Amino acid sequence: MVEPFEKVKERLEAISERAADKIIRGCIPLESELSESKARQLYGDKWIRRKKDSGEIHPRRHGSKTLFNRSELDRLRAKEREPASLVFKNPKS
Repeated sequence: MVEPFEKVKERLEAISERAADKIIRGCIPLESELSESKARQLYGDKWIRRKKDSGEIHPRRHGSKTLFNRSELDRLRAKEREPASLVFKNPKS
């Protein structure tokens, strides 16, 4: 059975909107992403280099830019600080 023209038109419009959204998301960096220079400024050059070399963080390329996921960096930083806070925590008597 052949679909009416209006149904085909609606389906094509929905498909083209989804495709356009996917293309836009691929072209524009997310707000939760930091450029490499901003990440180095906020988290420290040595820390970013060490985590990148060890494979603990996974930057993505966007054209000529390298972008880092802010939540991934925050999670790693919190994970590192947690044991230190347990060691220096004063026990209440």
